[in-house]
Amino acid sequence: MAQTLAMGVTLDKSQQIIKRIMAQGSLPSLSAIALRLIQMASDDAASTAELAALISQDPGLTTRLLRMVNSPAFRRLDREITGIGKALSFLGLREVRIMALSLSLRDTLPVKKGGQDYYLFWRSSMHRAVLAREVARRLALNEVEEAFVAGLVQEMGLPLLLRSLTAEEAQGFPGMGASLKRQLKWERQALGLDHRQVGSMVLGHWGLPAVLVECQQILSEGDRDKVPLLVEVCDFAHRGTEAFFMPEIHLTDIYQVAWRYFGFDDETVNYLLATTLVYVGEAASALDVELNREADLLEVMEKANNALSRLSSQLAPHLQAALAGEQAPPPTPARRGQEEQEASDRRLKDEAVAQTLDAVAHEIRNPLMSVGGFARRLAKQVGGGGHLQRYAEVIVAEAARLDKVLADINRLLTPYRPALGAMDLAQCLQDLARSLEASEDDSPCEDGLPQLKWHLPPVPVPMRGDPQGLTMALRQIIGYCCHLMHPDHTKGMLHVHLQANPQEAVISLLGQGQPPDQGQDALAERSFGPALALAQARRVMEAHGGGLVAAPAAGGKGFLLTVRLPQAQG
Repeated sequence: MAQTLAMGVTLDKSQQIIKRIMAQGSLPSLSAIALRLIQMASDDAASTAELAALISQDPGLTTRLLRMVNSPAFRRLDREITGIGKALSFLGLREVRIMALSLSLRDTLPVKKGGQDYYLFWRSSMHRAVLAREVARRLALNEVEEAFVAGLVQEMGLPLLLRSLTAEEAQGFPGMGASLKRQLKWERQALGLDHRQVGSMVLGHWGLPAVLVECQQILSEGDRDKVPLLVEVCDFAHRGTEAFFMPEIHLTDIYQVAWRYFGFDDETVNYLLATTLVYVGEAASALDVELNREADLLEVMEKANNALSRLSSQLAPHLQAALAGEQAPPPTPARRGQEEQEASDRRLKDEAVAQTLDAVAHEIRNPLMSVGGFARRLAKQVGGGGHLQRYAEVIVAEAARLDKVLADINRLLTPYRPALGAMDLAQCLQDLARSLEASEDDSPCEDGLPQLKWHLPPVPVPMRGDPQGLTMALRQIIGYCCHLMHPDHTKGMLHVHLQANPQEAVISLLGQGQPPDQGQDALAERSFGPALALAQARRVMEAHGGGLVAAPAAGGKGFLLTVRLPQAQG
């Protein structure tokens, strides 16, 4: 009786599929040259002269091997290598043999040119091979070229399996471009075997080195200390390639894997990923594989950009909640007792929101650094000043913006303790006005200041306060006003009034532009900076016992920001 494996699949069925794959005339045959190249791995009597003569039997192989040796993806020397003899002299028998074998295996893999399946298979195969090679080189392994071959053939069992299936048997297959996890799940449930098992059988049948066969296994965390390092390298290369192109796999996931497997830091991973993307086109050309390097690079860059968008979206609701908690008006003398209790309740709620925001900011900091570093490395290595480099630089700028947001959040969450002392608030504003007029380089507005009209009393406005903290907060408030006046804030007028009575001093900033929280909202623009700066300024005012309110101006045109500071007299 047939043994049941999964979902009604029997052992008989899986064995039938294996027989079809391995049947004479069905399995691709290695050329005589490829077979001898494999045999030479264990032949101590093999010589460079024999290898040169063997390769020279096939002029096409000779030409492609020299093109491969001289391509930027493989070249070790500044000089051009013009013959197989010179290649053997400079690179050695082992490396040239493996390069020639990779070319022969490429010709054997059963995926025809043309069509989406061809492109998806070879795109992942080439990126995996180049990444495996770069990682092996970084680890100073002896099997650098073997890593390339292992990465190249790691999924070769997939086309072999698919072409052995009937149309009915292949129904429901998730596709050549699906993740390995989805492919294996379907294969095991529907067929009772998977394409990595097929790959192992075929490579063993061809007599390829055992380590290449071992690289076919699905590596689990518990297996890592039981396998050769090259198996880990190939598993990492597979994961890295999926991080490039699989929508459901985040680009940032590969950094944790690299640290766990090899102890690589982010800078090393960024170098390896960027180098792979830059050189894969040359490697593909050397193997006569058709890839669209520009389209693939754009796809990876778009994924990096989407990663930043995801991090931004992850941060947005928590930051919005924190900023919303900042909108409460300051207490007024008439209702101070009741409003102080309300303020105490708000503080408890704000503390919980702040703790959540701090946790989220900490969670996205490392992924943000990874993506930003990757984009910087890619922009540097792509070079040329074309649209690919410009796109990478846009991603770098967005990463820098989010990094600044995290720094602003850190400042927002850091308790502000004013150094209180006797001061003149009117003098503080006069000093700020002179400072802004004297130095445009130190402007709180990115593109220059609006016209500032100061309405200050001719007499001192004494209070107990922290002049440095208040000056910083007022600069942030002016920066927020510029944001509301954008894009023509340099042509507008911003009025700054200071009035005082025995209970409080009131600073009002009035201008034309978008009302607060309408139109070009800070979060809608993916630009948290102005709103964060306003929140920081509000904290300073609250630490002085006052507050800050941003509201539309009378009639709904423009804006009015009002700062209230108590105990201005005495």
